[in-house]
Amino acid sequence: MSMIQPSGAVFPRSSGHQNGLKVFLLLFSGFGLACLSGCWESPSAHSSSPRVFRNILCTTGMAGDMVAEVAGPDVSVQVLMGPGVDPHLFSPSPQDVEKMALADAIVYSGLHLEAGLSAYLERLSRKNPHVYALADGIADRDQLIRVAHELYDPHFWNDLELWQAAALSLGEKLAEWNPEQATGYQSRAAAYAARLAELQEWGRSEIARIPESRRILITAHDAFGYLGRSLNIEVEAVQGISTNTEASIRTIEDLVEAIVTRQIPAIFSESSVSDKSVRAIIDGCQRRGHDLKLGGVLYSDALGPPGSGAETFVGMYRSNVNAMVSGLSD
Repeated sequence: MSMIQPSGAVFPRSSGHQNGLKVFLLLFSGFGLACLSGCWESPSAHSSSPRVFRNILCTTGMAGDMVAEVAGPDVSVQVLMGPGVDPHLFSPSPQDVEKMALADAIVYSGLHLEAGLSAYLERLSRKNPHVYALADGIADRDQLIRVAHELYDPHFWNDLELWQAAALSLGEKLAEWNPEQATGYQSRAAAYAARLAELQEWGRSEIARIPESRRILITAHDAFGYLGRSLNIEVEAVQGISTNTEASIRTIEDLVEAIVTRQIPAIFSESSVSDKSVRAIIDGCQRRGHDLKLGGVLYSDALGPPGSGAETFVGMYRSNVNAMVSGLSD
């Protein structure tokens, strides 16, 4: 999905970096030479002049939106995982590997969000300076939600203070890659961070409209811990941090009990996660005489499709807050 049409920003980059990236992608992926045939060699591959930086490949829509905002109109941004794709379960195709091999840089979210690609991208980042995790922009790991030793909740974009820090760090990283355009990157990063700060204040004022007794967000999987911390709303989920595990019957029963006892009016499904467990909880509440409604669909791990209003990160955040306020205030 091309988000911005390419033109001609120049990033200093040696041919050895590009060739190393492509060789490593081939060897590590195991998809075979056929998927990269015709893509390995290009006229610029053997040139000693600075490489024309034309495209950045991002793993998720959230990362892609930030990169597009900060990199500016002279760089084409592509997104590997489109609307409705669950990054926890994503497995790259040979075509995806080819896209990564052809990209001038790769930007991913990090913290093992891209579970099937995490080790792959981390190893690749150690071999190529133009593979970057946005989570690396969070210098203070104490700001992250720890779930185990050296493991963190990867959904940090839902805390807009952390997403601001990531944006500013991205501006510095792009400036490091292309010093000639440093002022533009840093300026756009600062402007994007300022928009996020305003968005966070708006979100807090909107959530404050929900009666305090109803200020509990129950979702399909545990993707909103940062949002709950940031906006002062309690968060519960049927599945854990990753969607790679099934919800237990005990978890469903406990949530039904809590919802009925506290008379919570709504539960929320997610655009990139099956609503099977959410429907099970609605059915369980109905059997207990509590009419639990589906409050709406939240965008957790992927942006929305074109026309949804959630096709940008700001639109995604606004859509989620509006759905929560509407579902929990009635």
